[in-house]
Amino acid sequence: MIEVEIVGVRIELPSNQPLVLLREIHGERHVPIWIGTPEASAIALAQQGVVPPRPMTHDLLVDVVESLGHSVVSVNIVAVEDNIFYGQLQFENGTTVSSRASDALAIALRAKCRIWCADSVMDEAGVRITEHDEGRTLTRAPPWTRNANCGASVSSWTMWSPKTLTAEVTLRLKLSLKVPTRLRQAA
Repeated sequence: MIEVEIVGVRIELPSNQPLVLLREIHGERHVPIWIGTPEASAIALAQQGVVPPRPMTHDLLVDVVESLGHSVVSVNIVAVEDNIFYGQLQFENGTTVSSRASDALAIALRAKCRIWCADSVMDEAGVRITEHDEGRTLTRAPPWTRNANCGASVSSWTMWSPKTLTAEVTLRLKLSLKVPTRLRQAA
């Protein structure tokens, strides 16, 4: 297993699909994992230190585990099959629980535990990001990638924050709802 850290949440352009980018702690490879918008929000909020007034699902899970006298000691990214990443929560008593990789990463940030990636996952999905005059580019695309755009350039991965999502959702709601003009103006 290779220890990794979360670099952050990005948006892949032009598809606007969120991804979480992991980086080897003692190496140069990165692992991009495409995730859903709710998981992207959960990861970004935790990275930014935002504490919601009421616990979100990942916060609740960590609180329940700790209330029962246990702790998550590590999160492992154990496999990638057909572009799906598989995670695992490792507890202090040796128990492991299967998880989606995105949920496991959101929990890792809240439990403040180490994150590990299986060698086979890093070999299959890892990419080296190098600096060039024109910006950051990948030296090779992940072999499992079916979308040619997603491995082309890191410049197509934009920073993402919960504010970005809020603005996008608000805009989509305004465009999709048939609300009388007088009510829209009041909002």
